Amino acid sequence: IRPRDWSSDVCSSDLIDDMIREELFVQRGLELDFPGTDPDTRTALVAAVEQQVVADVTTHEATDTELMEYYLDNKATYATEGLLTFRDLFVPKGEADGMPRLQKATSDLRAGKSVDDVKKQFRLSERGIGDEQFYFAAKIHLGDALYTKAVPLEPRQVTEPVEIDGAPHIALIVANTRPVPLTFEQARARVLADFKMTAQNKLEDADERYLRDKAEILVADDYADAYSKAEAAKDLKSMRDAAREAKATTGAK
Repeated sequence: IRPRDWSSDVCSSDLIDDMIREELFVQRGLELDFPGTDPDTRTALVAAVEQQVVADVTTHEATDTELMEYYLDNKATYATEGLLTFRDLFVPKGEADGMPRLQKATSDLRAGKSVDDVKKQFRLSERGIGDEQFYFAAKIHLGDALYTKAVPLEPRQVTEPVEIDGAPHIALIVANTRPVPLTFEQARARVLADFKMTAQNKLEDADERYLRDKAEILVADDYADAYSKAEAAKDLKSMRDAAREAKATTGAK
């Protein structure tokens, strides 16, 4: 037992007793195989190893040159949030003439007829109340297919009908405030946080690969086949992501 504050001239017996108690409990925990069986202990060990792996990153003071390079490589990420206001109109699921009816309604809206008149004439329902939403929230509300058609449009424009869960929908754009790119100075705090997070993730991934290469991993027979398929799918996705990133980098140059 070595007191942590060994440089002190006075080392109280209480301090030494506390350290002896701690060591006794640590050794007992090892005898009981807590690192192998206790979830809380395992979580604490994982956190400790992760902190050790990324220690260099957390203490490294990033230079403006490093941050500027990271900003330029990820410039599209740094912009104000886009805002979309829209009317989500649809024909309820199960109505036989739903799609033709909505197509006619779309034509009338594009011709300048009021939304309320078109809703009444074609018996349309509406999802939501047309509040202003951030792009990410609008995407959740509209779904990928309808959002993709809606986000490039200007106010008063209407999407083509899209079927969602068996019901045809259109989006009438009320307002569309597009994202505005942020300068390096405006985005510096975010760039710094992202730079450190990216560096940490790279170190953790490299460390995990190293540990996996050293280890002999055995998966129970009941799960081995599903695990192998999942790992193969992840490897394929990683290869595709790397190819896209390489293509994007080449295009940027």
